[in-house]
Amino acid sequence: MCTRRSRTRKPLSTSLQERSTGERANGLVQRLWSYCNVLRDDGLSYGDYLEQLTYLLFLKMADEQTNPFSRPAVVPEGLDWPSLLSRDGDALEVQYRS
Repeated sequence: MCTRRSRTRKPLSTSLQERSTGERANGLVQRLWSYCNVLRDDGLSYGDYLEQLTYLLFLKMADEQTNPFSRPAVVPEGLDWPSLLSRDGDALEVQYRS
């Protein structure tokens, strides 16, 4: 009598979720490098643009932890991610530098 070994397979939906997450992560990395190239082309050094992008990523991640999970905000109101999103042009630059 021949017995078949059952292979442990992930459900298709899990596999698709992992692929989708991987594709989103790759897209995010590509966008981040694109921003780095723009900042470098504008004359910023590696350390300068790394600092700026790290700051923006921190604000975005802090916002994502606050909103859907109802956790207390770690960034003061007015200096947070939504305060940057609500501005454009010169007002955005002034807010960002404050």
